[in-house]
Amino acid sequence: MTCTRTCTAWICALTFFAAACNGKSGPQCGNDRMDEGEVCDGAELGPTPPSCLEEGFRGGAIACGADCLSFDTTDCSSEAVCGNSIVEFPEEGDGALPAGADCGTRGFDRGTISCTESCTLDVGACIVDYCGDGTSNGEEVCDGADHGGSGCTDAGFDGGDLDCRPDCTFDLSGCTDGCGNGALDGGDACDGEDTGGRTCTDEGFFTGVLGCLEDCSGYDTTRCEDDSAACTVDGSSLGELGLGDALRVSGTTTGASDDVDLSCQFVVPLPTADVAFELAIMERGRLHARSESAWHVLGLMAEPDDASGCFVTEVGCANPFYEGNFLDLGNVDPGRYYLVVSDWSDVSRSFDLVFTLGEPDGEVCHNLRDDDWDGDVDCADLDCSSSILCSGEASCSDGMDDDFDRHTDCADPDCTEAPECSGTTCSPDTDLGTLLPYTSAGTSLDVSAESSDINLPCSVSDGPDHVLGFTLAVEAKLLVDFDQEASTAHAVALSLPAGSTGGCTDAVYRCIDLSGSTETPDLFGWFSTETFPAGDYFLIIEGTASDAGSVSVHVTAYDAVEAVCDDGADNDGDGLEDCEDTDCIATAACGESACPEDMNLGILETGDSIRHTADTSAAGSTLNLSCAPSNGADLVHSFTLPEPAYVWLEVDQAPGTGHAVAIALQGGAGTPCNEVEHICLDLTDADEEPDAFGYLTVPERLPAGTYYLIIEATGSAGRVDVTLSASSTTLETDCGNGLDDDGDGDRDCSDVQCRADPACRAAGLYEIFGGGGGDDFDLEGTMLTLTPVDGHPQGHVWALREHPGLFPLVPGSGATSRSLALGDNDSIEISLPLVRDHFGDVHTLMNVWSNGILTLGPASTTVGFVESIEDLFAVPSVAMLWDDLDPGAGGSVTYDELLDRVVVTFDSVPEVDPTTYEAVGSNSFQAVLWNDGHIDLAWIDVSCTDGLVGVGDGSAILLLPAETDFR
Repeated sequence: MTCTRTCTAWICALTFFAAACNGKSGPQCGNDRMDEGEVCDGAELGPTPPSCLEEGFRGGAIACGADCLSFDTTDCSSEAVCGNSIVEFPEEGDGALPAGADCGTRGFDRGTISCTESCTLDVGACIVDYCGDGTSNGEEVCDGADHGGSGCTDAGFDGGDLDCRPDCTFDLSGCTDGCGNGALDGGDACDGEDTGGRTCTDEGFFTGVLGCLEDCSGYDTTRCEDDSAACTVDGSSLGELGLGDALRVSGTTTGASDDVDLSCQFVVPLPTADVAFELAIMERGRLHARSESAWHVLGLMAEPDDASGCFVTEVGCANPFYEGNFLDLGNVDPGRYYLVVSDWSDVSRSFDLVFTLGEPDGEVCHNLRDDDWDGDVDCADLDCSSSILCSGEASCSDGMDDDFDRHTDCADPDCTEAPECSGTTCSPDTDLGTLLPYTSAGTSLDVSAESSDINLPCSVSDGPDHVLGFTLAVEAKLLVDFDQEASTAHAVALSLPAGSTGGCTDAVYRCIDLSGSTETPDLFGWFSTETFPAGDYFLIIEGTASDAGSVSVHVTAYDAVEAVCDDGADNDGDGLEDCEDTDCIATAACGESACPEDMNLGILETGDSIRHTADTSAAGSTLNLSCAPSNGADLVHSFTLPEPAYVWLEVDQAPGTGHAVAIALQGGAGTPCNEVEHICLDLTDADEEPDAFGYLTVPERLPAGTYYLIIEATGSAGRVDVTLSASSTTLETDCGNGLDDDGDGDRDCSDVQCRADPACRAAGLYEIFGGGGGDDFDLEGTMLTLTPVDGHPQGHVWALREHPGLFPLVPGSGATSRSLALGDNDSIEISLPLVRDHFGDVHTLMNVWSNGILTLGPASTTVGFVESIEDLFAVPSVAMLWDDLDPGAGGSVTYDELLDRVVVTFDSVPEVDPTTYEAVGSNSFQAVLWNDGHIDLAWIDVSCTDGLVGVGDGSAILLLPAETDFR
């Protein structure tokens, strides 16, 4: 071992024995070996290093920091990286295919799906077995004249002519084998128990078992019943059942009638005989049953409806296919019930059941269900008041969503005041220092050389950015001057202290997009009428991805107020002297305003609103607003702010009228009404919809004082409805941060101030048809696949392809199938077998509407018979073909359940003619809702020329997305 002496320390030439040379031990950063106290060292990243994905990026490689005490994310990327074997939006695949990606889920019949080198899905090897091309291929047994060499004798008949149906299955009606062989052949209408699928209902009866005449020429209806009161108690009374009691029920369903279709029935509408027993439950409890054989479905029904005599209200249902031999019928209240024991399929068997009534179960506090049937779900139920799941985020730093509200740690509003969430994470790239009144600071830089870390809310694209920091030593007003190089494009924002949320853009005061501006410096300056408190601030500059360049920016601080109003000087540096300055309004030196007002609206308290209807029809013309294109009749209304507040205004005008609207501060002596306009909007071309005007927000906090609300006619005069509102704290500055920024009780997009914010745009896709020309329905013979993508602004990506003239699923072929008897403007509620995810929300109920739309949620939801884009987004919806359809006048609607999807089919359903109100045409289409969340919509045969197609997230009041042209 050789050692050399350098300065005062002996350093060993062999680093392995360095500690032995100097007599000390400890971490040696840079030796590619993790020593005690280090989290990594060079290439050694430790046993469980974080990934770029865990650090909030989409790809790249994590590295060890230079101090060996942290990790370096420099090589992480916010963009999708094709080839890293991770599917990142907008990639469809990356190496391995995403879950559920196969030819079958994309609407093909067979084949192999693969991932391309550009991370898109290649369906070129997927195959559709085209039925109708005259060639028997794939799973087809025949196609036209091509029978694959088969004949009637191959099907077990003596002879005859074998034919092929349009769906490429054998038509055996021309085969002959004689009546009595139990099969339909030759000219048989039926044979033995084979009635060709027809039931007593098809023959005009209410229920019963349809038979066949001995000569196979027609049907035997002697066992059919036409009395709707045929739902009878055909079993003995079971007596009373109290807590802790048990009773045994034995019998058989053989020979019983099919009175009741239970919601959890496995096979419907096959004949499923059932027996009903009367039962008196004496105390509230949870009803359980144990079956010695798993061949019967159990239903608990309320008392029969007096009008029909049938059991119309199902209280509980249990299917052994899903639950096994131990069946749970749920919590029940005391009362008289009817217990229905029904065949599991069309085979009748004996049953032996033991029923027990136990203590009622409480609420499970995080499963999105009303477990104890008391009307309250999860944390809204008093049973959950002491649950940790309902007491807020238990830890704000454990990386878990402790209270199951879909917000984790510092993203949860419960953690707003937590110490670990209170620090700012915004680090300025340049520190401009501390500003006192009448001092300035600024810099010039090339933004194109910067990285992209931030996306400003007003920026048109996510480009390179630079963050300037400065500190106000005392409260002051601010003047911001900004200049950009010619042919460049930037956005600039001033951000208040970030507070508990920490980010650079979490409290933006003002953000301006300058991408359309020229190089003239005066276009970019602004002066704040608001006084800012002492503290730290950020000035953020972001360029567009392709047009970032050189900029210069300066910030100047001024005294908060005009100190003297008659000294001929600009005391606060805002460019206004004495009575020209708003600080001097209503002072003795400047006198009162000379504006003649038409009405005083009174005092606008913070947290309150003033609603008023004005009519400019009879008004005179006394002024001209700065934004008004013409000088028309006007009305001036005064109102008073008793304390500083943020103010916003909602406006609606009568159809056919045109106006401009402004809020102005009361000026000094002799000044006109609109001398100090804070906001002015021209509504000349707006229509009658309130959303055309939005919510007009005064960008800065207004001081206490008297203001004017001015309405000027610019076209036809008439009625204008206005609502003024005030907030004492701040505006809802960020409409997507999970916080109630202004403290008014409404968070993010539920706050009216966020109605026009892009972050609150409703998610969904739609196309509306009608009006003639190229606007008529054009999706016949196609299938639209909607695949959910987290974070996508529309919630889904979509693909449209040609589809043969067959339903993706043959109606009635599901493991469970129901024929839905829908009338005109009608709906039927269905309990979904699995919880459905729709735009991030889960649903256990679906409503099928006769007008071709599905809604997710409770049955109280109403849908009009006229298609409406707004109504599509009012509740979570899937519009298959929303039009005024009438299944009661013809065709059929079928609901099918399979293990991996549910399917709704409209087959040959007519449309209601809007002029004659008669049923016309025929429309056949199908919706497939898969367990993985994607949706297939197929249109087989459509005569409608108008209608609405698409999906909506149920966000109701938010901005609606633009229409999509699917074809």
